[in-house]
Amino acid sequence: MLLRVEQQSLANLFHSAHLCGLRFQLIAVSIAYFIQCLFSAHDKQQLLILQELIHPESRKKKKITIQYPMSNEQGLSVE
Repeated sequence: MLLRVEQQSLANLFHSAHLCGLRFQLIAVSIAYFIQCLFSAHDKQQLLILQELIHPESRKKKKITIQYPMSNEQGLSVE
């Protein structure tokens, strides 16, 4: 069965899975999400932000926000 999930729902699923400690149950969703982000990242800054998302130690130090729809000018930001 093929499920079509909007980008916002996908981000919410990943975030919820991380908070509940259920990352392993949604590993396919998270891999697909990061692949999609990598293909939509158009500059070095966005790739660095993705690197921050991937490393768990950076999540404890910074608040990460994801805005949709992503474009060249806006998208992922780190506060």
